[in-house]
Amino acid sequence: MTLAVFLFALIVYLAVPTRNYYWDGVAVTLHIEHPDWFGPMPHPNHLLYTPLGWALYRACGGALRAIDRLQILSSVAGALAVALVYALLRRLTANPRLAVLIAAALAFSATWWKFSTNAAAYVPAACLLLAAFAALVRAQGPVWTIAAAAAHAAAMLVHQLAVLFLPAALSLLLLRDRRARLRSALLYVSIAGGAAAAAYFMTFRALRTWNVKEFIGWITYHSPDSAFSFDLLRNLGLSLRGHLRLIAGGRLGSLSESFAPLPALAAVLLAAALVAAWSATPAVSRRLSAGVASATRPDFAGVV
Repeated sequence: MTLAVFLFALIVYLAVPTRNYYWDGVAVTLHIEHPDWFGPMPHPNHLLYTPLGWALYRACGGALRAIDRLQILSSVAGALAVALVYALLRRLTANPRLAVLIAAALAFSATWWKFSTNAAAYVPAACLLLAAFAALVRAQGPVWTIAAAAAHAAAMLVHQLAVLFLPAALSLLLLRDRRARLRSALLYVSIAGGAAAAAYFMTFRALRTWNVKEFIGWITYHSPDSAFSFDLLRNLGLSLRGHLRLIAGGRLGSLSESFAPLPALAAVLLAAALVAAWSATPAVSRRLSAGVASATRPDFAGVV
C-alpha cells in the first residue's frame, strides 16, 4: 500500500507539473546551465542542491532542460514524502484508512502539490527530514540514531533551514530513550552537526582563502527580503496561517474573491471524510492517548 501511495502521487505530479516556477529553482537552473554567469561559490542556503542538479543534468542525456530535471527530482521526493507520511501514520495509528486520507490531504494540498512539481530545494529537504523522523521513531540502538542523523545532515546540505528540525529530533531522543538519552542525543548532534559543518568548512576552504569573518558571513547569508522575528505570539500566528495556506494556497483573503463551488465542495467532503474516519475508530484515539499504538514500542509512549 505504501508503494501504491508513492506511485499514485508520483504519476499525478509528473502528469500535472506546475509552470509557475519559484525563483529559487530558476536561479539554480541558470547556475547549472550557465556556470560562467556566476562565481564558483555555491549558495550557502542549499549547498549541495546545485551540484546535485548539475550532476543530474550532466549524467542524463536528452533534450530536457535542467529545470525539467529538477522538477522530476522534486516530484519523486514529494511522492516519497507522501508515502513516508502514510507509512508513519499507519504505524502510529494502526488505521490504514485514516493514514491514506491524511496522506492524500497532504499530497494534493495546494502548496505541497505546487512545490512538489517545482524545481526548488524545499521538498527534497523535507523528504529527508521525514526519513530522519521515521528512523527516530524506529530507533533502537545507535544504528537507527546514526541513520536519522545522516538523513538530517543531508537535509541541511540540501537546504540550510532543515537545521530547525534539531530541537524536534533531540526532544524525541530525550523523551523516548530513557536509558541512554544523553548518549543518543550527543551521538545525533555530533553526526548531523559535524557532517554538515565539515561540508561547509571544506567547501569554503576549497574555493576561498580562509577568513573566519567571511566564513561566518557566508554560512549565515539570507535573502535581503527575509527577516527574523522573536515575537512568540506573532510567530505562532504566522505558523497557523502557513498551515492554512498549505491546504488552500496563496493568500487566504483571495479565497472570497475567487470562490469556486467545486473546490469548496471537495474541501467539505474531504473534511467530512477525515472526521468520519476518525470517529469510526475510537480505538485509535485510545491508542494515541495511551501512547501504546500496536505498531510502536512501549517506550515511545511519552512522545506520542
